Amino acid sequence: MATRTIISIIFLIFCTILKAEDVFNDYTMQPEVWHFTGYPKGEVDNKGDLNLSLPILTVPGRNGFDFTVSFNYHAPILRDQRASWIGLGWDFDPGSITCDVQGGINGVRGADFAEQNFDAWVQPDMYYLTLPDAGTAEFSRSNRREFYQSYLTGQSPSFEPLNDPPFYFHLWKPWKIDTIAGSQSNFQAIWGTNLFPHDQYQQPMPEYLGFIITKEDGVRYIFEMPTLSWHQANYYGPSATHYDQYVSAWRLVAILSPECPPYSGTLPDENTPGNWIRLDYRFDDTQPFHYRVVENRPIHNTYLWKISTPTHHAVFETSNRNDVDFKPGEESAHKKLSAIRLYQK
Repeated sequence: MATRTIISIIFLIFCTILKAEDVFNDYTMQPEVWHFTGYPKGEVDNKGDLNLSLPILTVPGRNGFDFTVSFNYHAPILRDQRASWIGLGWDFDPGSITCDVQGGINGVRGADFAEQNFDAWVQPDMYYLTLPDAGTAEFSRSNRREFYQSYLTGQSPSFEPLNDPPFYFHLWKPWKIDTIAGSQSNFQAIWGTNLFPHDQYQQPMPEYLGFIITKEDGVRYIFEMPTLSWHQANYYGPSATHYDQYVSAWRLVAILSPECPPYSGTLPDENTPGNWIRLDYRFDDTQPFHYRVVENRPIHNTYLWKISTPTHHAVFETSNRNDVDFKPGEESAHKKLSAIRLYQK
């Protein structure tokens, strides 16, 4: 059937990137996936801050398995806050998992890598799961029973998470966390030969290629499309020139109903049974990712390009940004959202 345009939404948005040096502990992350969506929507909170959620469109699916696109605004703007691809203070994250490192990633512990040598005395890394219309949930990982006893206040000493490896949600949820482990060659295959997770000595470290989150209704959320950040831990010393390079973000690439077959690494298409939603990403029409180092800061970006269901698809069009306070060489590393077009198949 010929494709026809149903709706076209054009955005004229001027975005500004603020300084990012102090946002985290000496590393940066793409603002499209780093935010907290647990704010109350459409109201002023007890601090007087406006929180707004603006529905833009719905991508219809089969049997009501739809995807709603909403833009969210949170009023307080931090001094070093970066603008997203839709504007400062605004965010649209279709779904992501981000990792906020609490310490170094080599030798001392490997909480943010797929190793099993985590030391219980080190504070665990924080993972933030954002699901469509479900807000943000925090989770962490440990392999030591002492960690459960120390951090899971009120839980039985015999408590064991059902997840593999043993992740747990800080506020209990009846959801299951599964991981997709990766190696140096896996990451080089998707990023290029010079990019892979490593410690401060440039030694390759195993990492997660993705996550699978299964909710209590059997719906599975697949997270892949990882991107990198750098981290310099305090114990490296104030004059350290080394850094850890690790995966800081994974993006939602598919939502599968219980009727869909088990996920085997292939995204759903028109031949996939059941109800599904697929999300594709790219930096532009020539490359899926863009990696650049500007003033000793990495920029590793990709943007939502298409949301597909068995009956419709929405295309997200981006354009170049030339913000007044971009650093030299940064102009070509960021995009802004310029249009969303919804089509019926």
